[in-house]
Amino acid sequence: MTNRIEMRTPRLWHALHEFAGGLIEEARVVGNLDCNRVGRVPGLSSTTAYRYTLSSWEEKARAPLAASVQSIENRVANFLGRRAHTVIVKDKVTGEIVGTPTNNKLPRKFDGSRLMLVYADGWPTFRELTDEDRSRDATHYLYWWQWGILWDKGFPALSRTAYGLGAADPIGDTVDWIIEAARRDPQSLYALVGQEYHWTRSEIFGSNLAGPSPLGLEVLPLHKWARTLRFRLNG
Repeated sequence: MTNRIEMRTPRLWHALHEFAGGLIEEARVVGNLDCNRVGRVPGLSSTTAYRYTLSSWEEKARAPLAASVQSIENRVANFLGRRAHTVIVKDKVTGEIVGTPTNNKLPRKFDGSRLMLVYADGWPTFRELTDEDRSRDATHYLYWWQWGILWDKGFPALSRTAYGLGAADPIGDTVDWIIEAARRDPQSLYALVGQEYHWTRSEIFGSNLAGPSPLGLEVLPLHKWARTLRFRLNG
């Protein structure tokens, strides 16, 4: 039986720092918060959150404890109205899942620079969703609909009425079935939307998310496809 050794914070520091910084970035960008208002996320102080985003020890960068990172994920998810995901540890070199932040199967001398935190269900993190990779296909952008806070603000592309949703209907369930439908029948999606989706983070998140979309997302084929699918499935 493999001995499980507690993953101590020093070895996981870079992975914890990177993941926590991504969560704070997500809260700031999607929640439309500045640095001083991140404290609006319950359980997070603005000072601590800011230090998660710094790049080095010299700048007084900070990483959360291994035992705390799941709690931060849960708090940010709840604040933004998305589903929280279980955080696990992955070896960037081999792609192997090696455990959770507090329980893993790595030897003590394992190189911590090889480690990263990911979601157990394969859901992409905010930074993975918003990198500048223009090779993404249309399915990738369906994950950007996960934040209930945007639906509640009336972001043009995300209308509850257009999708037949009530005010209390969970957004996570809607996004799940749309993504699953796209995975089951990708040809149906690609036949409609083609290869027009090569947006970057700055193009999507560069303006106030509660305001008009510069891309006119509400009329793009991807959204028409999802709305048509929604009503067809509902009979």
